[in-house]
Amino acid sequence: MISPNHLALQEPQRLDPTAFVRSEGDPFTPAICRLQDGTAVRIRPLLFGDTTALWRFLQGLPSTDTLTAACLQTSIPLIAVRIGPCGEEEQMIGVGAVVPMRETCEASGLLLRVTPAFRGLGLGTFLGARLIGIARRLLAEHLHVQVSEGDTGMQSVCQRLGFRFTPSAASGYQEGRLNLHSPAVA
Repeated sequence: MISPNHLALQEPQRLDPTAFVRSEGDPFTPAICRLQDGTAVRIRPLLFGDTTALWRFLQGLPSTDTLTAACLQTSIPLIAVRIGPCGEEEQMIGVGAVVPMRETCEASGLLLRVTPAFRGLGLGTFLGARLIGIARRLLAEHLHVQVSEGDTGMQSVCQRLGFRFTPSAASGYQEGRLNLHSPAVA
């Protein structure tokens, strides 16, 4: 469990999300970064006391989004929280998780959601990169993601992170796969 003192406000900075893709840095350590619009955001693990904020976040997603609290209970989640000028956490604006696949220890799934008002500002890329770092720590060989064919923003995020897409057996979706130990993931 992370102590509240560990979450103290640090000087917001532009962090290189690809450092986590390259296995540099600790993806579990809380960090503060600035989005492209200047919003300060703390990325940290989901804590026990975040249940109410998580419920509000899930309620604010479009009705077509199927992320549920049950999905997060079987995963290793990180959250993104907008912070105020004094370092106080104001609003959960993103959730991401690595879901170890039960049938094999070789692969994990990626869940990633950002509040619509904060999409296109780099948050999904940063969260995704940190989650790739977690998957590497789990010693997964591959990471999988399923993206709606119409969600070009999420497809772009995943492609920037190194995922390669193929049509899915599930109608309306594309399957993305990332080899976590490929030299191409740099």
